Amino acid sequence: MRIAIIDANIFIDLYYLGWLPYLLSLDLEIYTTNYVLDELNKEQVTGLSILREQNHLVVCDLSDSQTISLSESDYPRRLSDADKSVLWCVQLLPGTPIVLSGDKSMRIWCENHQIEVQGILWMFDQMLLSDILSPTDTHDALLFLMRLNPQLPSQACKEKLEIWAREFS
Repeated sequence: MRIAIIDANIFIDLYYLGWLPYLLSLDLEIYTTNYVLDELNKEQVTGLSILREQNHLVVCDLSDSQTISLSESDYPRRLSDADKSVLWCVQLLPGTPIVLSGDKSMRIWCENHQIEVQGILWMFDQMLLSDILSPTDTHDALLFLMRLNPQLPSQACKEKLEIWAREFS
């Protein structure tokens, strides 16, 4: 099982798709931080309760001293405290964890530090590969999410839709 630490934007996208429970079916040990949970609204946090109840979500609670170290760190200033907490936590986790984020600054930092980083499109692929969703459902969900979340990389989304059309037609 692979360790994945997830930031807020991934949880939010999965929440709006109604896909949070599908995280249980992926071969991932899921982590996040108390800072990330603080960025989510009450309904989104409630949506994560099924993962917590089944011990499928571990929340890294940063201690006071870790919070101070985080604030004094040399992470890029444009990152939120929640983003910084994810980067802090990923460095403490065993093995080679993956960061799941759609934030460009987070992606650049991870790539510069040889930490694998993936986004929501990777999650879509994992849902397909694990037969959690059909190609049609995945295609329709991405179109819906593209309308809902203008922050998604539109060109990458269009390319993914084309790839899926070729692979699953």
